[in-house]
Amino acid sequence: MKVRFIKLSILIKQVKQNKVYAFHTRELCNALLYVTSLKRKEYSMAILSKKAENILLLIWGQAFIAMLGSLFFSEVMGYPPCELCWVQRILMYPLVVIYGVAAYKKDISIALPGLILSGIGMFVSTYHYLVQKLPVLQEAGKACGLVPCNVTYINILGFITIPFLAGTAFIIIFVLHLILIRFNSNS
Repeated sequence: MKVRFIKLSILIKQVKQNKVYAFHTRELCNALLYVTSLKRKEYSMAILSKKAENILLLIWGQAFIAMLGSLFFSEVMGYPPCELCWVQRILMYPLVVIYGVAAYKKDISIALPGLILSGIGMFVSTYHYLVQKLPVLQEAGKACGLVPCNVTYINILGFITIPFLAGTAFIIIFVLHLILIRFNSNS
C-alpha cells in the first residue's frame, strides 16, 4: 500500500511538470481509483451499530407502509389520485428502494437522496393538505387536473386526510434520517 502512495505522489509531480506519457496515464488512473476506493470504503463501509441498522430498517418500513397505503387507497378503495398525489407518490416510491438497498448494504451514504426526496415530499404534502383544508386555497385545488386536488376522500377525526398521512410519513422519514446522520457522526 505504501508503494502505491509513493507511485501516486511521483505521478502527481509528473502531471504538474507536464511529463505524463501514455503509459503513465494508466498507472495514474489505477492509483487514483485505488485511493478513491479507500476513501469511499472508509466513509461508506463503516460498520453500522445495531441501533443505526434498526433506524435504517425503521425508515425503510415507514416508506414501505406509505407505499402500500397509497396503493390501497387507489387500487382497493378505488380513489383516483390527483396530480399532487402523483407527485407525492413519485417522491415516496423511490424511498422504498433507496432505503432498502441502504439497509441491505448497511451503507448510509446510499440513502442521502432519500433525505432530499423526503424533504421535498414534506413540502408537497403540506401544500396539498392546506389546499384541502384552507378555504383560500381550495379554489386553486379545483384547477389541479382531471381529479381536483381539494377532494377529500377520507377525513378521520376532522383532520386526517390522505395528504396528512403522506406528510406524516415524509416527516417521520426525514426526522429519522437526521437522527441516523447525527447518531452515525457521533460514533
